[in-house]
Amino acid sequence: MERIKYQELINFLKGNVLNKWDKNKTKQLEKESRNFETKNGILYKIGSKERLLKVLKENEIDSVIFMTHNHPTGGHFGKDATYDKINTRFW
Repeated sequence: MERIKYQELINFLKGNVLNKWDKNKTKQLEKESRNFETKNGILYKIGSKERLLKVLKENEIDSVIFMTHNHPTGGHFGKDATYDKINTRFW
């Protein structure tokens, strides 16, 4: 997720409605935030069966792909298995 959108959702969920947001922006964030929550300053998407998926910021994506695929603890599985592994933990 883009850094700005990530921070906007965190601010909104914490109740920090910024003065620079107009009514439309606030309504948009209210609608979008229904499927998210924060824990310890980290944004999570509420997935199926109420499972929380950590929302990845743009700069975290490459690291997660590397750790899931290339790193010795990742298993070096094919692209479908790697995608499925990431998809069950992150959004």
